[in-house]
Amino acid sequence: MLRELYDEEIDLDLMDDDAATALSELDGRRAMIRLEQLDRDEKRVKATKAAVAAEYDAQLSTIGRERERLRATLRALVFRYGKLQFPDVGTAYKRRTDPKIEIVDAEEFRAELGAMFQKPTFDETAAKAYALDRALDEGVLVPGTELIPAGEDVTVRKA
Repeated sequence: MLRELYDEEIDLDLMDDDAATALSELDGRRAMIRLEQLDRDEKRVKATKAAVAAEYDAQLSTIGRERERLRATLRALVFRYGKLQFPDVGTAYKRRTDPKIEIVDAEEFRAELGAMFQKPTFDETAAKAYALDRALDEGVLVPGTELIPAGEDVTVRKA
C-alpha cells in the first residue's frame, strides 16, 4: 500500500472529509519522511561521486605527468642522436613546426572574436587562423591567445 501512495496521486475530493483528512495527514507525513530520506541519499551519492571523480582525476594527472616526462626524454634523445627507430614500437624524429596560436583564455578570446566568427556556433578554427595572421602580419596578439613560434619538435609515429 505504501508503494501505491508514492506511485499514484489520490484524489482527496472523491473521499469523505474524515477519511480524506486522515489519509492526507498520513500521506503528508510519509511524503515528508521520504523527501528527507531522498535528500540524505542525494548528498551521499554526490559525495561518493565527488570522491570517485577526484580519485580518477588524480590518476589522470599522474598519467599526464608521466607522459610529459617520457616525451621530454624522447625529445632530448632525438635532438642529441637523431631519429630513433624501433620496428616493433615506432619512430621518433625531428620535424619543423609552423608558428601557431594557442588559446590561453577561451572566454576572452571568444569575447574578442565571437561576433566575427559566429556561424550557427563559434568557428574556433577560423578565429585562430585570423588571430595567427594578425599576429604574424601586424605583430598584434588577440586577447586570450599566445603565439607559439616556429621551431623544431619531435613527432612519435607508432608502429
